[in-house]
Amino acid sequence: MALHFSVIFLAIYLLSQMRTSDAFRWEDCGKGNDALQFKSFSLSPQPVRYPGTVRLGWSAQVKRSLRGMQVQSQYYKKDGHWVKIPCPEIYHCDVDVCKALGKETSCAFNTGLFVRPEHEYVHSSSIPSGDYYGELHFFSSGQHVGCVRVYYEVIGA
Repeated sequence: MALHFSVIFLAIYLLSQMRTSDAFRWEDCGKGNDALQFKSFSLSPQPVRYPGTVRLGWSAQVKRSLRGMQVQSQYYKKDGHWVKIPCPEIYHCDVDVCKALGKETSCAFNTGLFVRPEHEYVHSSSIPSGDYYGELHFFSSGQHVGCVRVYYEVIGA
């Protein structure tokens, strides 16, 4: 019996010492009553390669009508623990969603399911290889309306 427990503890210890990747996953990091609640998020290829082409898509439930929307992003890189990093040059950390979608600045997002189909982005710049996450905070009329956190792995050139 003592040998059985020793093997289990050894296995747990070895597993905890292995470097694990925080390969792609996402989570809605908003509050349950936020006006924008994420239902899906896609990012490919996995791992992400820079420079290269990335495909990104998402869907969110809009709980109340919104006029205009901005995103403020924060990025983190794993270096033993998560460290906040400056906005990488290849990303835009403050985005007017309406402009990004080719709409007027005060565009409306009506209640219901909003789907942003996968769109292809080509990046000629590179960022260092590693595990990252981005936290995107959405605002409308100055009010926080939603949040999504995306974990991904990068292979840089």
